[in-house]
Amino acid sequence: TTYESWGSLYWAGFAFSTVSNTTANSFTNQYAAAQALPRAYAVGYHDYYQQIAPEIALDIPAAPKSILVNNTTYTALTIRNGDGYGFSQPFDADDAFILTLTARNIEGAVIAVTNHYLADFRDGKSFIQTNWTKLDLSWMPPTVSTLRAILTTTDVGAYGPNTPTYVALADLAYAYAELDSGIASTNPSIF
Repeated sequence: TTYESWGSLYWAGFAFSTVSNTTANSFTNQYAAAQALPRAYAVGYHDYYQQIAPEIALDIPAAPKSILVNNTTYTALTIRNGDGYGFSQPFDADDAFILTLTARNIEGAVIAVTNHYLADFRDGKSFIQTNWTKLDLSWMPPTVSTLRAILTTTDVGAYGPNTPTYVALADLAYAYAELDSGIASTNPSIF
């Protein structure tokens, strides 16, 4: 989704990327995953100001199997070092950056929710994810129509999150209906 505000063009949702830059800590590097991937991946941006979270919409309800998840370089380095603008400080004790995947059925009802810590400084930890991690989604029901990526941070200021609310996703695997091998030929959805 793109929109105009204060005379500038902005985006929210997903953008496809092949950017490989693991050193630049700036919004100009918003499309790079924290670890390079030799193929395209999606970068999701959760825009709190316009209340637009990235969402994957499936053509017909499906059974999710797995997805690869990572921080973006911009987000990971901001969590570690703070930013050059004075908004975000490096994460400290009890800070966290969380990806919540919310699955909805075709009627829009929430049918599954899972949390994944992209950064976790609770209980003496100092974890910032910078490698691709496979999340198991096979426990979700076979009736998922959308997967929404909500990003939450403990570093919040007067104007909303100070942590850049980006996530990198790749290789969503899913099957139609209850069949692991695909959609049944008798399913009326394919006619």
